[in-house]
Amino acid sequence: MQLYLRFIKNAVQRIFYYRANAFTKILGKVLYLYIQISIWNALFLGNTASMAGRSREMTVTYVILSSIIACGVEFSTIELMNRKIRTGEIAIDLIRPYNMLFFSFCDGLGENLVNICLQGVPLLLLSRVLWHFELPLDLRLPAFLISILLGMLVSFLVAYFIGILAFWFLVTWPLNMFMRAVYQIFSGAWIPVWLFPEQLKNIAFLFPFQCIYYTPLTILTGNVGRQEILRLLLIQLLWVAIMFTATEYAWQCGRRKLAVQGG
Repeated sequence: MQLYLRFIKNAVQRIFYYRANAFTKILGKVLYLYIQISIWNALFLGNTASMAGRSREMTVTYVILSSIIACGVEFSTIELMNRKIRTGEIAIDLIRPYNMLFFSFCDGLGENLVNICLQGVPLLLLSRVLWHFELPLDLRLPAFLISILLGMLVSFLVAYFIGILAFWFLVTWPLNMFMRAVYQIFSGAWIPVWLFPEQLKNIAFLFPFQCIYYTPLTILTGNVGRQEILRLLLIQLLWVAIMFTATEYAWQCGRRKLAVQGG
């Protein structure tokens, strides 16, 4: 346990060393959020009551929370695994006394803890000042926090699985770009899934991506009861189990196929 806590600490120190990048990113996030909210406000001008049964205030709250949550659920594990496999560094990791999956998660968790402090908290405060945002505080909040944790696990496992594909694809950036676009669309990070056409919505629910943003934000901002909240949490747990099994299988196959190139 101490070893993995040290990995988290090392990641925190690494990100703090380049903390100027975080301040640049927060400016970009504020600008992006401003554009998003402006677009949604313009869309609601033509339909002042609601859109897909959701009010303007509910949709703006969803968009703001989505930007804040992104600071804690996005992982750079794909780039980490690609680099290790491409350079041959993975061969050294295989003989070290730690589990690669847990190491990758701790490394990403350390980065996200810093991102929450340097980006998420300032974004929350700025949203309160600029758009009078108020975090919904009711009985759904505990379920929302649990859902965020499950969504974070799904996000990491998806990224880890894609990263492992570097065992088979030495050049993975085209796949990464494609998966990134699919991820952003079907996770509900850009557009709430409830606004999708029915066929596209059904497709979105076939993938684990909707567990990352759409599920926790629906629990907090949607009109859902206890049974629906429980159903959504169970779906997230199911996807965690599925993705964990898939990554373990891919990892074992990749180790057998390992062909080290480079240094």
